[in-house]
Amino acid sequence: MTLKTFAPSGADTVLLAAGVASARVQLDPNSSVTRVVNDGASTAFLHFGDVNVVSTLTKMPIKAGATESFTSGSSSYVAAITASGTTNLYFTNGEGL
Repeated sequence: MTLKTFAPSGADTVLLAAGVASARVQLDPNSSVTRVVNDGASTAFLHFGDVNVVSTLTKMPIKAGATESFTSGSSSYVAAITASGTTNLYFTNGEGL
């Protein structure tokens, strides 16, 4: 199996300023992989879904300073929340890991 390096789709990177209340942003629906950069000092908890998606502290964590790639499938939105403080999350859609 050959792994492809991540290649952005050409759509703009989306910023989500996550805090103690769940917030969401729309993703590029034409891409199956989303690269996430947590550029803050707080762990964020992510949840992919539709326009009504909400995240909680029991969802997938992404540690402060981490960069991860996720298969977002048919999800058109992502929500995030922190236990305390705020953090900036950058979402870039594309293909590959």
